[in-house]
Amino acid sequence: TGFVFNGPTPAAQAGRFVATVADALRLRESDPRRWESIRRAARARRFDWARSAQTYIRDLYENR
Repeated sequence: TGFVFNGPTPAAQAGRFVATVADALRLRESDPRRWESIRRAARARRFDWARSAQTYIRDLYENR
């Protein structure tokens, strides 16, 4: 949906999250058309807990 961050530790993840938000804000300012395109794509996706829970259970218990 546009922006991704990760890291090997919580501290690294936090730092990358902040950097990713800064990147997103710069993009919003510098390229409004692309920002709007990313925003529309994200809005069109459904992020529901049921699907997340099913994936978590599958990955945790069924893919051993």
